[in-house]
Amino acid sequence: MGSTLILTQKIKRVGAGCVSPDYLRTVSALALLCGAGLMVLSAPAVAQIDLSQTAKQSIDTSQPMLLEAKELRYDFDNDVIIASGSVEIYFDNYTLLADRVTYNRKDGKLSAHGNVQMTEPSGNLILADNLTLSDDFSEGFVNALQIDTPQFTHFEAESAERSGDNVTTLRNGTYSVYKKAPKPPLWRIKSTTIIHNQQKQRIYFEGASIELFGNTIAKIPYFSIADPSVGRKSGFLLPRFVTKSRLGFGAAIPYYWSLSPTYDLTVTVTPLTEQGVLGQLDWRQQLETGSYNVSIGGISQADPNAFSGSSGDVRGRFIVNTNGSFDLSKRWDAGWDITYATDRAFREDYGFARFGNAQEVSKIFLKGETKTQSF
Repeated sequence: MGSTLILTQKIKRVGAGCVSPDYLRTVSALALLCGAGLMVLSAPAVAQIDLSQTAKQSIDTSQPMLLEAKELRYDFDNDVIIASGSVEIYFDNYTLLADRVTYNRKDGKLSAHGNVQMTEPSGNLILADNLTLSDDFSEGFVNALQIDTPQFTHFEAESAERSGDNVTTLRNGTYSVYKKAPKPPLWRIKSTTIIHNQQKQRIYFEGASIELFGNTIAKIPYFSIADPSVGRKSGFLLPRFVTKSRLGFGAAIPYYWSLSPTYDLTVTVTPLTEQGVLGQLDWRQQLETGSYNVSIGGISQADPNAFSGSSGDVRGRFIVNTNGSFDLSKRWDAGWDITYATDRAFREDYGFARFGNAQEVSKIFLKGETKTQSF
């Protein structure tokens, strides 16, 4: 019979160097994982021990990794530590929950099984059936996982592997954005390989297809988008999907250029099954005393007759909007919001696209105030 030490008495650390029984076990996982005097090789095959004394001698309360479980086992022959029953591990702002966790001291691998949940320091929540990690959590492998981020993005994959503490590679996975989980996504990106590089703050898709309402509408061999946590970085932004009776189905695909800390440009192309391609340019610039935007959109309609009876029954249609506001002094500011379109129905027909602050009525304004009045 192999040598196994079973720790069954429940303990809880209640202060530095102080341990009391009859509570959930809380022990320093580093002390366990390093075997710092907790077990003795001459111990019997199965032994009950006085944890109140042993824990006082072996637990280093200054260690940053903590483990909670209903039962701990140590397999002397295989040098494996097994925690089972509502296992919780806390390490460097990571939290790992599972039904059962094993640690192989020989290869430094930590394996979690059953109802696995891991919360990363970034706030990402990983759900999986099984998860294998290095003992510093920097590398790992997982089967059947889901990842939800604080930016409301959702990943699913048959398997995934993490390396270097910042690159996660998902196999046969999907990527989608949600507002209120668990509502099925309107659209998603399905890809044979998804690589999330947290250091570069980019997500790469290989062998990708874009699905709308569960149907594939486009296949793309390779592309990348900025990580949703990125504020300003050049690259493709999340697509927006369109469905309207006179326009058909479509996907607005924006590309963002961060040209300078003070100005940027977004180019958006929206292929529509019934009307062709809508193009759009959005320029934004911040100056010392204010800011302004310029938005341009246009399309050569494939089926103008779809708008028969309205001003939209023409081949070429476009819109231009510019708006800005500047401080003239502490009490006065001036600005404008001007829109020109080929027809009055353009904003309504293509309302899914935002053309700056385009309104039906343009305006130029001067605002100010005195001690007694405002203008």
